[in-house]
Amino acid sequence: MPLSDSLTKKEMLFMANAFYEPYKERGLFAGKPFEVYRNLNRRCFSVRQGGKVVAHADGFIVENARAKISEAGRHRVLAERSKNVHAVIVGDRLDLGAIDSGGLDMLDELYYDPYKLDSFINRRTGEKVDECKAVYFAEGKAWIIR
Repeated sequence: MPLSDSLTKKEMLFMANAFYEPYKERGLFAGKPFEVYRNLNRRCFSVRQGGKVVAHADGFIVENARAKISEAGRHRVLAERSKNVHAVIVGDRLDLGAIDSGGLDMLDELYYDPYKLDSFINRRTGEKVDECKAVYFAEGKAWIIR
């Protein structure tokens, strides 16, 4: 029996290959905060530092994460019914790598919908999330590492 037949969809998601692709030969500078947002066009996450996109990535962990939402940007989404980058996770360290299947029960989905919410929430508990120790980004979703 192939390995994929014995794993749940969630377990396969977290074992997917991680990637980090620099953008326009820009680098991520250690010690400087950066922002991560879901890139709807490229179907991955964009990493922005100093106001410029420095990479596209998937399957990575951001430590010392803080949620940041531009209220003006959210209002623009609501008025125009067109999405724009206004919600990001700010971090100070990025580590590539997948979470092994043994750690899946330590994850809760970090969720935000500008049409329904004004903040990021823990999807399992419904509690507002302003900051957390670490967030895992994979396959278009963000997961809080408890």
